[in-house]
Amino acid sequence: MNKWLSVVLCGTAITLSGCNGSSFKEAFDKVEAEEKIRKLINDTMKEDQIPGMALALVSDEKTLFAKGFGHLDTSQLNKVGSDTPFWLGSISKAVMGTAIMHARDQQLLSLDTSVPETLAQSAPFVLASPETDSLTLRHLATHTGGITDNDYYGCAYYTHDAGGNIQYLVSNYTDITCSSEVSTNLAGYLRSYLAEDGQYYDPTNFTTQGEQQYSNIGAALAGYTLELKTGQSLADYAQYNLFSPMGMTDTSWKLSDFDTSRIARPHMRSDTGQPIPLPLYSLSTWPDGGLRSSARDLAVYLRMMMNQGKHNDTRIIRSDSAALMQATLSGDNNNGHGIFWYTVTSYGRTLKGHSGSDPGAFSMMFYDPDKSLGLVLLANGDDDFPGMDSKYQHLMEKLLDYAEDLD
Repeated sequence: MNKWLSVVLCGTAITLSGCNGSSFKEAFDKVEAEEKIRKLINDTMKEDQIPGMALALVSDEKTLFAKGFGHLDTSQLNKVGSDTPFWLGSISKAVMGTAIMHARDQQLLSLDTSVPETLAQSAPFVLASPETDSLTLRHLATHTGGITDNDYYGCAYYTHDAGGNIQYLVSNYTDITCSSEVSTNLAGYLRSYLAEDGQYYDPTNFTTQGEQQYSNIGAALAGYTLELKTGQSLADYAQYNLFSPMGMTDTSWKLSDFDTSRIARPHMRSDTGQPIPLPLYSLSTWPDGGLRSSARDLAVYLRMMMNQGKHNDTRIIRSDSAALMQATLSGDNNNGHGIFWYTVTSYGRTLKGHSGSDPGAFSMMFYDPDKSLGLVLLANGDDDFPGMDSKYQHLMEKLLDYAEDLD
C-alpha cells in the first residue's frame, strides 16, 4: 500500500476513533472490498456483454455501497448511476406482495379473499375452470393457484410504433402470432387468457390447485384482485402507501412517471454475443413484472423488509405481515414461497428475496437473515446463456462476502 493511501486511511480512522491498528485495518478492509467489488462487476459486465449494472449492498441499518457501472445503452453517452431506473421483472411481485399485505393490514382484503367472487362482483370476465371456485389470494401469492403460463404469455410484452400501432416484442424473436384484438390493459389481457371465450384461452392454462407452480399470470391476477378490492390501481396504491413514505423517487409501474432519457435500456444478445438495444417496452400483465426502480431505491425497500416492515421510524406494514411474506408457506428452503417472496439455499447461505428476468434485463434482490446483509443487482443485459444461474449465484455469494467487510 502506498504512503499517500495510508495517510488518507489513517486520517479517516482518526476522525472515527484515533489512528490505532484496529481502526486502520478496518478502513483498509473497506477500501480493499470496494476495489474488489468494482473489479468483479466490471469483469462480469465485460464477460457477459452487459452495457450497464447497478449494485447496492445493505445491512439492516444502512446502505453500505451503492454505485452504477457502465452505460444506459450501447451508445455509451449516458452512464448508469445508483439512481438509474432499471426494468425489474419479477422483483415486481415481491413489491406487489408488500402492497397486498398493506391492504390486508388496512382490512381492505384478506389472504382468504375469494378471487372468483371478487371477479363476479366487479370484473368483465369469469374464470373458465370450475376448479378455481375455491381460488384465494393466498393461492396466487404462494404460486399454488393452479394457473400456468403458456407461450401466449409472451404476447403481454408490447411497444407502439411511430403511428401508435401495437408491436408485440415476441413477434420479432419467435413464430408466436399474437392477436391484435386483445386489449393491452391488465383486465383485457387476463380475460383473453382466463375466460373460456378468450383468444389465448386453452384448458391447459389451468392445472391442479394447491401444487406449487410459478405463475406470472397468477401473479398478475393477484394484482388485479387487489385493484378490485381497494378501488385503486396497484400502481397508485403502491405509490401512495409504499414508495412515497420511503422516499423512493425513482420507482414506479408507470413509464409516464419517468424521464425516459434516464432509464437503462434493455439489451438482447445477438448470435455473435453482442448486445442489441430494445425499445422501452410495456407489459400487459404489469403487476407481475413491470416495475422500474433504481438500486438506491430498491435498497431502501429491501432494508424495510429486513427490518420486518419498518422504514426508519415509519412502519410500512405490520411486523407479522412482513414475517408472513418471508415465511415458507409452500415448498421448502431450497425453493420455498411466502407472499411473493421466496427462500433459496445458495452456497450454504439461506437467502430471502426475489429475482427477475425479462427480455434484455435481469435483477436480483436477496438478503441473508443470519448475517443481516443484502444486495440489489440490476442489469440491462441478457441473462439467457448457459451457466448463468450458477455463475450469478456465485457472484451473489462473493458480493455478500464483501458486504461483511463493509459492514
